Amino acid sequence: MLLPADALADGIIGYLDLSYSNSHTETTDASGTSTDTKLNSFNQQLNLTLTKTIYPNLRLLANGIFENDKINSETNGVETDSTTRILRPFVDLTLRTPLYTAGVNYTRRETKNSVADLPSTTDVNEAYSAILGWRPDGFPSFDMRYVHTNTFDKEHLVRDNADDFFSLQSQYEPVRGVGLRYRGTYDDSKEKLQELETKNLTNDARITYDGKFLRDRATVSASYEITTRSTEIITSGQGEVDFQIFPFSGLSSIDDTPLQGALDPNPALIDGNITASAGINIGLPPVGGDTKPRNIGLDFVATTEVNELFVYVDRDLPAEVASSFSWDVYVSADNLNWSLWNPLVKPQYDAFRSRFEIGFPNVQTRYIKVVVNPLAPGVLGGTQFPNIFVTEMEAYIRRAAEGVKGKISSTTHNVGLDGRYRLLDDPLLYYEVSYFLIKTTGVISTKISTLSNGFSVSKRLSRVFSGNARIAREDSVDRLGNAHAYIYSAALNATPLKTLSHSLTFSGRNETNPQGKLDRNSIFLYNSADLYTGISLYASGGLGFSTLETGRKQDSTILNGGTNIVPNRYLSLNLNYSSTVTDETGGGLPEASFTTRRTDVGVTYRPFPLLYLVASWGWVTDMDRKMTLQNYGVNWTPFVDGQLQFSFAYNENLQSDINGKVKNLLAAVHWNITQRSYLDVAYQVIDTSSVTETAKANIFSTTLRIYY
Repeated sequence: MLLPADALADGIIGYLDLSYSNSHTETTDASGTSTDTKLNSFNQQLNLTLTKTIYPNLRLLANGIFENDKINSETNGVETDSTTRILRPFVDLTLRTPLYTAGVNYTRRETKNSVADLPSTTDVNEAYSAILGWRPDGFPSFDMRYVHTNTFDKEHLVRDNADDFFSLQSQYEPVRGVGLRYRGTYDDSKEKLQELETKNLTNDARITYDGKFLRDRATVSASYEITTRSTEIITSGQGEVDFQIFPFSGLSSIDDTPLQGALDPNPALIDGNITASAGINIGLPPVGGDTKPRNIGLDFVATTEVNELFVYVDRDLPAEVASSFSWDVYVSADNLNWSLWNPLVKPQYDAFRSRFEIGFPNVQTRYIKVVVNPLAPGVLGGTQFPNIFVTEMEAYIRRAAEGVKGKISSTTHNVGLDGRYRLLDDPLLYYEVSYFLIKTTGVISTKISTLSNGFSVSKRLSRVFSGNARIAREDSVDRLGNAHAYIYSAALNATPLKTLSHSLTFSGRNETNPQGKLDRNSIFLYNSADLYTGISLYASGGLGFSTLETGRKQDSTILNGGTNIVPNRYLSLNLNYSSTVTDETGGGLPEASFTTRRTDVGVTYRPFPLLYLVASWGWVTDMDRKMTLQNYGVNWTPFVDGQLQFSFAYNENLQSDINGKVKNLLAAVHWNITQRSYLDVAYQVIDTSSVTETAKANIFSTTLRIYY
């Protein structure tokens, strides 16, 4: 197979992987207890794919993967042998034209695990599916899908589940600006061993409208959506049932202060597509890459009870990689201040669905998020996963079947309206109105609505100066009662030069709600300048004044500044500083002061394309904690275009508050033996130390891939 040859059949390709890894880890904890672990792993993977165009629009795709993984582990002299064999056949036959699509496919994953002298176990996941789509020009489109799934162990002693899923989706635009959409799903899930059956029926219809009137002086955007859901539970009283909770929006951010800071909207997290990336990568970062924790969350709009989250990823993960992730669960009432609800959750990983199932004690919250660090260096097989993208996040409430058997139904109405009318052209004056309503009836009845009326104005005062302002009244209703608020803001902008800009802004909110009165006001000055080519500066500062419903006053002073210097195409320097000081008084509580300061300095140097150097330093003062962070890295890849390629990477991280240090050295060789085969050899040393433990790991790995 090392030599090129003609395929025996049209469209047959595949590869053979032979991988071996050896690791030795020595760990000592704070009490002096030592653990010595040795691990040897040999993996064989055979992949074969057949593609055949039977007719011009009829395509057959068949794929089979056989994988055999043998692991020998020794911990403090105690040896354990394990073997995992995975068989994954897949067949798909699809007819596709511009007008219609029809297809059937079958997929199966059979995993046999053998550990030491214990009886072996075999788990099977298989699915039969069919699709039918019709997309006539100028008429409603229809897409139908049916999937039957079986999940069981070979002996049918631990798990024996079956699931039938059917969906129908249609979209139509009868006239310009009007959109119609319908989606219906039916899911019948049977857990045969627990004698539990759950039937879910969902119907969702939505109409949208966008239009302009009066020579484009008025714009209107409106939508109405109605969703009915019914769940029937048939049970003998055993097992548990998952009820899905549908959030209003998905949220995400990358930062290392999970207790503070708002997450940004991320609609892709809740769009129902479990294969497309939502832009969050939890894979192994490159040397000098961003290793900050990933924050992934949901907004339910109203306080909601939840005890389970599913996080989907875009690829299959081996057990060693999936089990290396730990997840922290945080909750919040305002998407600004977060509380740790459940730390270091080790979730179950469903390999068939490529998702992490994160369970935790029941909590009632509006906002919830999980925080996870990207894949850490040294995880067995981790170097093969630089990209692991999160695709979807789902929320559930799991309850005992005995307490919820019977039929449950609910109906949700969702109304949205945005309107704008231009009153004057100079200054540019608008009247703005918006209305938002979510009303649910059924087992739990809720109503949340917000009506906003306001005016906004903007004016170019001169070549240098411009200004804008807005004032609005907002009336809202939620489960706690009625509230109203006045929202106001004003800004003066100055751009004396193309490379120099200033902005002075004032904003505030005066709110009366069932808990009392809330006042928030702030004033900020923003400045940015490009002094020369490759040299830019920014500086901002401001004051914030708040009085909470309890009478507690909060006064904050915020300063931010930094510079980016690129003297040439080889060198880049970054300096950033931030400071927040908050003083609290009143409200029947003692006076308090909170200070957070952070300074970051970063340098990157690339003297030539094959060598990359990075260094960064950070100093953090947070409450009573002072911390110094340091990071150094080098990546060298000579002979990048040759048959024999070599790469070297070194990274060192230091964290002063825990006396922590992580050193990571990686040397690798890639040899293109022929056009159809290559060999990878890598050696990695990871040395970690902190006040809690020290550890040193040496890892050798090699992979031979042969294409045919």
